[in-house]
Amino acid sequence: MLDIASMSQFLKLASETVKGVEEAIGRRVTWDFVKFLITRYEPSDGPQTQMAGYLRSILAGQIMTEPRLKSTVTSDAVKTQQTVYEVDPSQFIRKTIDRALTSVNGVVDELEQTIQMTWGRR
Repeated sequence: MLDIASMSQFLKLASETVKGVEEAIGRRVTWDFVKFLITRYEPSDGPQTQMAGYLRSILAGQIMTEPRLKSTVTSDAVKTQQTVYEVDPSQFIRKTIDRALTSVNGVVDELEQTIQMTWGRR
């Protein structure tokens, strides 16, 4: 819930900024390409699953399909200023690193598709 409250405050600030931009350029700006990413997601956590479902229902079509799963690989990579692609795989259980990479790759693939569609290349 704290993350959602934070997101709400950010969106309020972003809305005010966009209004200022629109006033400055004298026209309305469309933001239909904007997507939200659910991060640090644990699918086995009931309350998280319920909250993700709630967000998907109120932000229909604006939530990316692929969530970025919570992972010790990601946490450790951040601590050492690396990406999940750069960490030493021998430091993790193979299943753990595979799960993290599958999650990140799914998000990246979906993001690339969104960019391609926005640019009219698909």
